[in-house]
Order: sequence, then structure tokens, then C-alpha cells
Amino acid sequence: MEVINQSLDIRAKKEHQCDFCKQTIRKGDLYNNYFYKDGEPYSWKEHWQCSKLSDKFRNDNEYEYGEGMSHDDFIEHLLIDLKENYGINREGRTIKEMINICISKNGYKSI
Repeated sequence: MEVINQSLDIRAKKEHQCDFCKQTIRKGDLYNNYFYKDGEPYSWKEHWQCSKLSDKFRNDNEYEYGEGMSHDDFIEHLLIDLKENYGINREGRTIKEMINICISKNGYKSI
């Protein structure tokens, strides 16, 4: 997979969807945007908070450099992190609520 372009910490001029959490990146929010080529070119948008969490999950789980993380991988690691590190189960919580718990425990601003 080749990174063709990356734009980090850009302010959204319109709404987008975060490819990690599938939640809305609101107009005015900071986000990262990558343009990849892996066969067919595609873009990947992420809340900067989700980017920080994905870095944490990659480090905690010894991902190889350059190894990607899908939405499903991200959610799986989120659930494991909340359970193992904070004793928190999903129990009716939305993805956004779980992400906000995890990022606040790691010192970041909620999405």
C-alpha cells in the first residue's frame, strides 16, 4: 500500500465520515485525510482522536510498521481496551460513547 498524499490536522469544511469509527466528522472538526493506492486508489478519513487511539492499539498489539487497521479491527481493539484497562463493558453504549470514554481516559478531547 502506497501513501500518495496525507493531510494531517485539517479543519473540516463539510461533514465527512470517519473510516475508523463510522461517526460523523463535523464541519469545523480536526481530522486526518490520507489518499492511498493499493491496486485502486482510495481515501481514508479519520478523527484525530481515532487516529491517536489507533496508534495506541497498534502499539499495544505490536502491529508491524505499515500494517493497516480496519473499522472492525478498531472496534475490536476499542472493546478490548475498555474491558482490560478500565473494566468497562459495552452494555448498551454506542460506539461514540465508548470512543469518548477511551479517549478521555487517554487525555484527549471527546469527538
